[in-house]
Amino acid sequence: MKLGESGLKYLYESYRRGTMRAASEHFNMAPSSISRQINRLEAEMGLPLIERGRHTVKLTPAGQMLIDYYRDQLGHHEALMSAMDDLRGLRRGNVTVAIGQGLLGDAIVLAIRRFLKQYPGLRINLKDAATAEALNMVSEDEAHFGILLEPNPEPSLQTRRTITQPVRAIVPGNHPLARHAKVSVADLLQTDLILPTHTFRTRQIFEKIAREQNFELDPIVTSSSIQLVRSLVLAGAGVAVLPETVVKSELQSGLLTALPITEKAFNESEIHLVYRRGRKLPKIATVLMQLIEQEIQNCAT
Repeated sequence: MKLGESGLKYLYESYRRGTMRAASEHFNMAPSSISRQINRLEAEMGLPLIERGRHTVKLTPAGQMLIDYYRDQLGHHEALMSAMDDLRGLRRGNVTVAIGQGLLGDAIVLAIRRFLKQYPGLRINLKDAATAEALNMVSEDEAHFGILLEPNPEPSLQTRRTITQPVRAIVPGNHPLARHAKVSVADLLQTDLILPTHTFRTRQIFEKIAREQNFELDPIVTSSSIQLVRSLVLAGAGVAVLPETVVKSELQSGLLTALPITEKAFNESEIHLVYRRGRKLPKIATVLMQLIEQEIQNCAT
């Protein structure tokens, strides 16, 4: 049996975008044409591929098997073209990386700089997102791989490497706490806290520990911008709770100090480098992942 490649393409985009109408807008064609292609594919398979009577596209088990097959084919094709380009001595292509909120710091910047110097013709697309959204990007092949702090287990994803990356109290070098060897959550609650929003994994870890100790967080500033959090701490406005990788250069210069937090969960947090299980990554994506892994590890040691 020969699979209808066009039907697979339309089924895949309808599933990925949620509706046939959204897929039709992507392909600039009528929704009825998308529907006919999917109907033809169902006739070829002799099985229903989507559940009827729904506003959004929900796959049947047979439909899910076809989507998994099609995604694998796309991944193998991309990896093959990347390998061919490498043999020709060409340096081109794109790598998309999903990064958990609050992790795009100096270590990743250094890795990207090394990568672009090694592969000057390539392009990188960085997608900063909440952990759950970043996981979904990787599982749906919208990103080649993801960099995440303490993600929830996801059967469809494979972890390439976990790197211990403690979450620290980040204070200005001249802050009274900077003289301490370590601090507790109770100590931090006596300071002016500057924290990221609730979607950030670091904030979620902090909130969980605070609840366990019957404390309530009351930051003086909450921001969705890690850059703003860094700037406010540098200006002496308060104290943040972040992974060291985010403020590596400021720590090295002495402008900021990272203090261990006594509660165990802060010291055992890990950054995970993940990709979709079964996906064959192109060489350039693997190289970038290795460089990021090295720089995060360098920062952690």
